[in-house]
Amino acid sequence: MKNKIIFGLGAFLFSFLGLIPQKTMNKASAKDEITKYVNSYVQDGLVSLYNANYNTREGHDSNTSLWENLVGTNGISLTINANNDFSNDAFHTKSTKQYFTDVEKNLVNGNTFTMEFVITDFSSANVDYNYLISSTNENFALFRKKTDDVLELKYGGLGSSFHPTVSGASTFLDSGIVSITSSVGGKVKIYVNGELKAEKNCITNNVATDLFFGNSESSKSFEAKFKTFRFYNKELTEAQVKANALVDNEHINDKVIYNNEVSLGDSNIIGGISSVRRIKTSTELDEVVALEHLPQAIIYKIDKNLNLVLED
Repeated sequence: MKNKIIFGLGAFLFSFLGLIPQKTMNKASAKDEITKYVNSYVQDGLVSLYNANYNTREGHDSNTSLWENLVGTNGISLTINANNDFSNDAFHTKSTKQYFTDVEKNLVNGNTFTMEFVITDFSSANVDYNYLISSTNENFALFRKKTDDVLELKYGGLGSSFHPTVSGASTFLDSGIVSITSSVGGKVKIYVNGELKAEKNCITNNVATDLFFGNSESSKSFEAKFKTFRFYNKELTEAQVKANALVDNEHINDKVIYNNEVSLGDSNIIGGISSVRRIKTSTELDEVVALEHLPQAIIYKIDKNLNLVLED
């Protein structure tokens, strides 16, 4: 496709958005960035935090098969293949079960817990059910039902009358923040983008045999990108869920650029920069201009006259 050149815009972006020169971040700087990121969330009861931008405790590694818990010592052993890999700012999964550790399984089986995640680019694979996060014995299952496009939570192996449901699932699963809070003797709740959407009485705890995201069964599969997972050993309040969602909303469009077009040195991190966007198309340019919080750095191609070159 013939390149389109936007005259004068390259110099404008340099001056207005402030491109930061590329350099290598040392491990100490990477850990400082990660610590700052982790501390931006509610800390009380936080046991597991997985983020695709920082998929190791040293920073980002697009080739890793171990997604490390940033606030613990455990990590998710991933199945990596052409359909399941890190794509800069998210983990892309398709028709594959990716197993959490016993730490997360035991939390979900506890009397109180909170589970939160950011999901984008959801595709239903044209099946009747999409099991997002579940257990082999289906004692616990968070799934989308195609017939009425609802997100439904099965807990404790109970029947459908005990399941909280949220309509319009395909919309918010394409780009959204989902939070599940549960307290036996109280309520089990589903929040979307920080807002309480559904709740039911919680009369028993889960007895999940394991816990995984994604699904390889043809009748339950889907494709999506997950940006982050968080697990707490307590039921977050509505205010705390909203606070975490506000942090997620700031990070949801952040990009860590890591591919063959950029030299990142040995650390696989762009120095001192946790929010980087690459612009290749006019659509991506429009997205950046519309952001409430601008990235710290923009990477894009220019011609010899410093004009922005787009691929569409």
